[in-house]
Amino acid sequence: MNFHKLMEVYSLFFQIFFLILESCTYAEVVAAVDVNTLANDVYKHNFPSTSLWAKTIEVSN
Repeated sequence: MNFHKLMEVYSLFFQIFFLILESCTYAEVVAAVDVNTLANDVYKHNFPSTSLWAKTIEVSN
């Protein structure tokens, strides 16, 4: 069985975390990203072992 490492974007919504629970797959959220400091505080409280990046997601060409 494959093991996946995932990054959660807009961490306040916990989408990836619940996706992992519902899919019954082997996966780990290795990082969460959100610019909202309150969202980051809540995420860090709920998932203290996950790396948290307080910044925006930007794509450069």
